[in-house]
Amino acid sequence: MEVEKGVRRWVVDISQWNPSSHDFSRAMSYLPPKEHTSISRHVKLEDRKRALVSSLLQYALVRQVLGISPDEIIIKRTAVGKPYLENYEVDLKFSNFNFNVSHHGDYVAIASEPICIVGLDIVSCDIPGGDTVS
Repeated sequence: MEVEKGVRRWVVDISQWNPSSHDFSRAMSYLPPKEHTSISRHVKLEDRKRALVSSLLQYALVRQVLGISPDEIIIKRTAVGKPYLENYEVDLKFSNFNFNVSHHGDYVAIASEPICIVGLDIVSCDIPGGDTVS
């Protein structure tokens, strides 16, 4: 079914990714310059990694699902921070295409829907060392 092509659920575990500054810069080079500012504003490396992977997932998803060239993709955010495509021309098969991203701890996730509104919120649960769960 054509509509199913617009449904995506991706999760990335960034815990094992420890990029050199060269590798990090190279990954950022796949994004438009305006994204660099929002990624670089984070002080901690872990926050920058989450922001980078989040942006890469958004551009990859839009490219894969809608076939829009990366240089034509314009992603903006609503007042509550939900990303959306500014220049998306409605496609009848994906009349309400939308996506959402979330990150916490070692995980960054993205979900998309072609018709329904999609929301996403992930939480990474860690048990402190020495504690037990019964």
